[in-house]
Amino acid sequence: MITAKVSEPQTMITRKKQQIQRAKIGSNSLRGDSRFVQMAVCNLDDKNALKFIEEYAYSEPVSETENIDNLTASTELIQGYGDSASNLLTHMVKKHHNIMGGAKPYKDFILLNDAKDPEFPIYLSYTSNDLLAVGGESARHNSAIYYGVCEKQAIGAIAIKHLTHKKD
Repeated sequence: MITAKVSEPQTMITRKKQQIQRAKIGSNSLRGDSRFVQMAVCNLDDKNALKFIEEYAYSEPVSETENIDNLTASTELIQGYGDSASNLLTHMVKKHHNIMGGAKPYKDFILLNDAKDPEFPIYLSYTSNDLLAVGGESARHNSAIYYGVCEKQAIGAIAIKHLTHKKD
């Protein structure tokens, strides 16, 4: 029977997927080379005085089955388009473990790979209260990106250097 390659029918065991699974960014994604990001909120109603609100653009739900509202940004934007002074990922590697807790990552690419999951976003800006742990307002990155809102609507992601730039 062995030489005739005759055997009992075999069943293939397939792994069951969870019924509700949070979306992750795949290696070959239609979103391109984007990652999940988190931003502090900034109220832009008064052009002359920015008001940094003590909240983030979205909050992570407690339940594992709920979807996470999320934002994405390109890795080029996160890394400052090649300008090391504008690289928000490097800033996060240096400061995030002091601000939010947890272990310090040793390499930038570890944070970048983890950000394919919405539970581990890259922080493009921090709230004022969170910055107190690392020196307060002076620790705010010059190129930090905030989620701008007005009284009537949300504006979206905007860099702080565009908000504080004074025309001569």
